[in-house]
Parts: sequence; structure tokens; C-alpha cells
Amino acid sequence: MISPASTLLPSAPEGWSVYHYALLSDGTLAILWTEDDLRTPWLRRWPHHDLSASEETPDFWQAKALMVILTESGTFETMRVPLVQNPLIDRFPDGRWLITSSRAGAGESQAQILGADGQPIRSFALGDGIEYVRCAQDGTIWVGYFDEGIFGGSVASGGIVQFDDHGRPLWSYNHQGGKRQSFVDDCYALTMNGSDVWTCFYRDFPIVRVTGGVEAVWANNVTGSRALAVDGKLILLAGGYAGDAGRLALLRLEYGQAKLLHTCMYPEIERANLLSGIASTIHFVSDEAWKRIRVSDVHSHLS
Repeated sequence: MISPASTLLPSAPEGWSVYHYALLSDGTLAILWTEDDLRTPWLRRWPHHDLSASEETPDFWQAKALMVILTESGTFETMRVPLVQNPLIDRFPDGRWLITSSRAGAGESQAQILGADGQPIRSFALGDGIEYVRCAQDGTIWVGYFDEGIFGGSVASGGIVQFDDHGRPLWSYNHQGGKRQSFVDDCYALTMNGSDVWTCFYRDFPIVRVTGGVEAVWANNVTGSRALAVDGKLILLAGGYAGDAGRLALLRLEYGQAKLLHTCMYPEIERANLLSGIASTIHFVSDEAWKRIRVSDVHSHLS
């Protein structure tokens, strides 16, 4: 069994509850605490898709939110932030914050940029159906969308879209015209490695690198992965469909093909509250701890 690096999560103040975990582009972990338990009622109803239950829907707009920024060493700081439904969070290299809801009505300005101190700067629309947001080193924003957004007729139809920090689209994967080598139906995994964007998406699940608006594509037979990490020509995919939900798959990029080298099962991934990749590391939250597995860890273990 691979032994991940691990950092214990801080305890929420009395009366507060964990609402959301977010892996930031700088490799730190953000935790949203709320003074009311907003997460449990949704988790209780979600497996049955029972949104008409008699239990009152939590009032997201009245609860207070506190964001914890945790480092691998276990040190953390907190700041007040606005609370949104279905939040996605990242931090710009200059310390500003991006907080957005994954869902939005037509033209709704659901994305907010905050100063390093948490004070609001501006808001704008990023479209509906957001699966991932990543703040790049050049100050732009990369957004990956799931199928409801992509086929919903908004800017999300681009599948993966690069924006400036005023919400203006700069580049779109699905709108490259004749230069496009594949089509994003649903962005399953998206990560940053330096200035490069790496992604894997439905339906063919290619491994794709975007550099300066130019894509490189490797065919891939490992389907359903929910997180991706990269180390040179080695790729680590985490998650999958049904019985593969706890899978780790190690691949090597070779002449347009991502060759599968090894797979192993890691049950903690299947039940993780967070599963995401940044650069060469897969991150997940399980058993009250933030855990990290590097591509090199898996390569050493399985070789």
C-alpha cells in the first residue's frame, strides 16, 4: 500500500460545520466552515435525488462563512468570505481570491474576486455548469464545465474556457474550429502544471495539454478518472466509474498514446470528500486528514 503524505485537518469552532473543501492552485487546501450545517441535509437527500423532501432547504444566504487556508505543515489562517451555493475557490498568484458558484442563471454574475484581505473587488459571469476553476500564473482564469453547462447554450459551450480577471473569454477549447483535435462533452479532470493546463474529459478521455492555446493530445483507454497529476511523461489518474472509483492508474505518454503501465486500488479515494490534482500530486481528504500522493510515489511503488 502506498503511504501518502498526511496533514490533520483543524477542528471547526464549536457550533460550526465543514461545508466545502477546495484544493488551491498553489497546493494549499481551503476549507469553508459555516455557522450552520448546510452540508449534511444535501448529502442526506442527494443519493435519492430527493429535492422535494419536507425538510426545509438550508438558507445559504443567511449563514456566516469562514475560510481556513491550510498548509502541508499544518499551519493555517482564517478569513471571512461570502457564502455561495455549490462553491468553487482558487487564489491568484498575487493573493487575490476567486469564489464562484458552479451554477448560474443566464447572465448571472456569480463569480467574485476578493482582495487578499477578503474584501470584494468585482463580480462577473462565468456561465453555468462549472466543474473546475484554476487561477493561472499569468493572472487568467481557466474554467472546465460539466455537460449541463456545455450543452446549455452559454459561454460554457466552450467546454474549457480561459478568461481574464474581468470575466472576458480569451480562449475556448470547443471553439477552436478546424484546429480542434477533440471535443469536451464533460470536463472530468483539470489541473495546472506551471503555465500548462492538463485535462481529461468525456467522452473519449484523452490526456490533453494546452500550452499557449495550442493543444497536444494523447489517446487514453482509462475512462472516468476524476483527478489528474503529471510528472514529465508520467500521468497519474485517480478515480473511475463504479468499481473503479478507488483506482489509481499510472500512464506514460508515448507518440500520441497514453500507455497504461500499472493500476492499483486505493479505497480511501473512493470515499474521499475531495479528490483533485495539482501539478505532480493527487490530493484527497479522508478520515479527518488531507492526504497527498505524488506521481513518483506510485511509480516507485509499482515499478
